[in-house]
Amino acid sequence: MNAVRSAQPTLSMQHPSAFTLGVLPESEKVLEQHPKLLGWLTKMSNKRSQKFASLMDQIVCRLFTRYAVFCRQFYGGKAPCLGQLLSLSETSVLDFKLKTVLELTAHGLAQGKKIGWSGMHATMMLAELKGLAKSTPVSEEQENPKKKRHLWVVRS
Repeated sequence: MNAVRSAQPTLSMQHPSAFTLGVLPESEKVLEQHPKLLGWLTKMSNKRSQKFASLMDQIVCRLFTRYAVFCRQFYGGKAPCLGQLLSLSETSVLDFKLKTVLELTAHGLAQGKKIGWSGMHATMMLAELKGLAKSTPVSEEQENPKKKRHLWVVRS
């Protein structure tokens, strides 16, 4: 098995066998800057923390469910980590979206709002609708001309 699950989730940069290890630096900074958010997420994740090597792994898998299967495969030694799975553009978009959701959630918590995983997911959808986490499809040919798939990159 590739990853050892800890009783207490940690940030991915603190756990050497995390699926998201070092891939989401801006999102990790938000968690470091908002201890109330970090504590709240840790408390919310305690029931399922045994399944994940890090808190960041759990957050990504809960909010971006398409990566959960790859995370489980990574833990079983059958898939690469997130940083090897995604292109640089895809990684930066994921980090930007997650950072935006975490910042908005921290703001909501500071105002005394009660937010759960579904609330964080709804926050992500609203952020995209309101243009806070806009993305534009571009061909990966700009990044790697041999691949013919679409990426989502953040608009400037």
